[in-house]
Amino acid sequence: FVGDKLNGRSSELDSFSKLVVRARSSVKGTQLKVALINDNAVAFATSVSLANEFSDIEISLSSLKKDSMLLLPRPYPGFLPLWFSSNAMDHFKLKSIDKLEVTFENNALENSKPLMVEIESIWLKK
Repeated sequence: FVGDKLNGRSSELDSFSKLVVRARSSVKGTQLKVALINDNAVAFATSVSLANEFSDIEISLSSLKKDSMLLLPRPYPGFLPLWFSSNAMDHFKLKSIDKLEVTFENNALENSKPLMVEIESIWLKK
């Protein structure tokens, strides 16, 4: 949940244009999905590719597209969907963001390499 942190900076939210993720992965090219979820449960996301060394990956807020979000804790019973996609017709507004979600796929079995993803920090940039 990041809504409280954004509310504290509401007067300057319109000046931010990028989301920066500082991360790395043990398997080069691992796809990291970064989603910002608003107060109507609409997720706006994009995927980025990670390198083996820590790097700052800049994501333009205008590049975020409507997407699905992971439901946690896992829905019960287990046959219910794990991902949710809202039907709301919201447009992206940083002021309405409540949650940050970061997910990745584990293709370690296909690559026969252990997969490790490290996220050092995530911040907004003007």
